[in-house]
Amino acid sequence: MIINSNILIILLLSIIQGLTEFLPISSTAHMIIVSKLLNLPNNQFFNMFNIIVQLGSVCAGCIFFHKTIYNIIYNTLKYNKNKINLLHILITIMPIIIIGIIFYHKIKKIMSITNTIYGMILGSIYIYISEIIKPKKYKIYNINCLKYKLLFIIGCFQCLAFLPGFSRSGSVLSISLIMGLTRYIATELCFVIAIPVIFGASCLELYKNFIFLNIYNIKILILSFFISFITSFCTIRLSLFLIHYMSWRYFAIYRIIIAIMIYIYIM
Repeated sequence: MIINSNILIILLLSIIQGLTEFLPISSTAHMIIVSKLLNLPNNQFFNMFNIIVQLGSVCAGCIFFHKTIYNIIYNTLKYNKNKINLLHILITIMPIIIIGIIFYHKIKKIMSITNTIYGMILGSIYIYISEIIKPKKYKIYNINCLKYKLLFIIGCFQCLAFLPGFSRSGSVLSISLIMGLTRYIATELCFVIAIPVIFGASCLELYKNFIFLNIYNIKILILSFFISFITSFCTIRLSLFLIHYMSWRYFAIYRIIIAIMIYIYIM
């Protein structure tokens, strides 16, 4: 089945992306699973499609966290070193940028259903452990209290997301919880650093696969972007509510169940 010739498939995948992007359950894993069930080819267009729908989710988040983004830009322009600014963001995303560029082709090769199962299980263990060993009292209640060293550590753990199924948001949220951030601050940081990471990945993917683009494909990607944007915008409050008030153990259990289902029905 060809993804760029079926509007219903595009609609389904874009909605799935929008529903899963802000939860620590790996939106990429769900996209891979559905693509396997629908027998979609893992080609250059699917790689671009996957990145573009993630970009749609991030743009929806930009509207939701627009005050935080404004404050970061404002603090940067005013050279306010005591509050979070673009230098803090750069330090956080530097590890994933360096590894992503150097090992781009190797990372693409590990995007398999088997590795996705491993990533789902390992990510589940990681999330479950973070709930157990987190501090009894939160240490950081304000995003402006984040220091460079702490952000660099969080950025290093973000690189775990290169294993398909592990979840970028899950890797950031869990280490943030372990380091003493409140759930809201962890979520806020997770989104803010997602903007340059996913935007950069989108640009890199388009550059690498520019030769495969045509007018029809561009129209499909634009449509997918807006569907993902609308779905994400409509569900982001629910996602944040679940992250803030529900035990993350349930996310871990859900991921394990999905991994088992993949093994039974797809492998």
